[in-house]
Amino acid sequence: MIEYKSDILKIPYKAFDESIDETQISRIDALANQRAAEGWKLITTAVVAGDDANGCSILVTFGKEK
Repeated sequence: MIEYKSDILKIPYKAFDESIDETQISRIDALANQRAAEGWKLITTAVVAGDDANGCSILVTFGKEK
């Protein structure tokens, strides 16, 4: 049986070029590395669009054998 765990990362982005910078990417990497150290494996990601003031959210789902 697989147990799942999801995290939401809020990522601000620039309204005109919709890009994220290295600092924001490092937050995603840090979460993935932290979960991997806990035995979780990345299952899927999804981007939830936001407005210009709030950026977007990234839903990151991990799984591991229970």
